[in-house]
Amino acid sequence: ALARGLAASSYTTTGGTTDARLFSIFRAADGSLLGPFDPPFYGFLQHDDEATQTEVAFLLRAIKASKGRFRFLCLGAAPGEWAVRAERAFKKTYPAGDYMSVSLEADIGRIGMMNDFSERNGLDLSKNALIFGAIANRPGWAYFPVINSATDWGAAIASVSDNGGIDLDNNIAMSEQAKADRLGALNDGKPLRFRAVQAVALGEIVRQLGRVDYIHCDIQGTESDLFDGGAAAINERVKMCCICTHGTEIEAKLKILFSADGWVLERAIPCKYTGAIMSADGAFVWRNPRLS
Repeated sequence: ALARGLAASSYTTTGGTTDARLFSIFRAADGSLLGPFDPPFYGFLQHDDEATQTEVAFLLRAIKASKGRFRFLCLGAAPGEWAVRAERAFKKTYPAGDYMSVSLEADIGRIGMMNDFSERNGLDLSKNALIFGAIANRPGWAYFPVINSATDWGAAIASVSDNGGIDLDNNIAMSEQAKADRLGALNDGKPLRFRAVQAVALGEIVRQLGRVDYIHCDIQGTESDLFDGGAAAINERVKMCCICTHGTEIEAKLKILFSADGWVLERAIPCKYTGAIMSADGAFVWRNPRLS
C-alpha cells in the first residue's frame, strides 16, 4: 500500500480537450474513431477509459509528427487493433507516405485470431508484419503459459532460457501465488502448463527497424525487465514508448529507468486497484528528447 501511494503521488495526468480535438480529426462518418471496425467496439473509446484514450492519442500524435515516414512496433499485439489503427491513421495523414509496422504475439492461438482480424479490417499485410514470438530482454526461448486464447488476456512469459524446453521445469520464474491465481481463475483447475516460444530481443528488433517512431507495449507484467534489457537500443533509435502497466512497482521501476536515461514522461495513467487487486491497466507515455 505504501509503494502504491508513493507511486501515485508522483504522477500527473493530462489530456481532456487536447485529445478530444485530436480524435475529432480522425473521426469516421459513422462516429467511430478510425472506423468502422469489425467488431465495432474497437472504433469507440469509453469515456472513462483514460488508459486506452492515452494510448490512442499518443499514437495519433506520433503519426502526425512523423513527416510521412512511420515505423510502429506493437508488443503483445492480439487481436490486432493497434496495427489497424496505426495504418488507417497514417493513410489519412500521409496517403503517399512510407509506413511499416511489426506486431509480436506470444500465444500461438492468437496468431490465427490476428490474421482473421486483419483480413476483416482490411490490414495491408505487405506493410504490417504479424510475428509469432515473445518479446524479451534477450534472445532465447520464452516460457509462455498454455491458455484459452479467447478468454485469458492476462498471460505473460514466465522466464527466458537458452535451451528450448529442455530445462523448462527449472526455469519457470512464477510465484506460487501467481500459479495458484492462474489455476483457479483462468485454467479451470487443470495443471498449469507452459510451451517454449522463440524469444525476440527488444534491442535486436529495434535495430533491424532503424528509427522507430512509436512502441506500444502490453505484455502483462514483464515490461520493466524488457525495457531495462533494451535500454541502449531504444535510447538510440526510438522516439516514443507507450507502455501499458500492470502494477505500481512496475510503474516505479519504469520511472527510474526512463528518467535516468533522460526520457520525458508525457503522460501517466497509473493502474487502478480495487482493494489489493489490480482492476485496470495503466498507461505511461515516454518521449525520447534526443530524437524529438
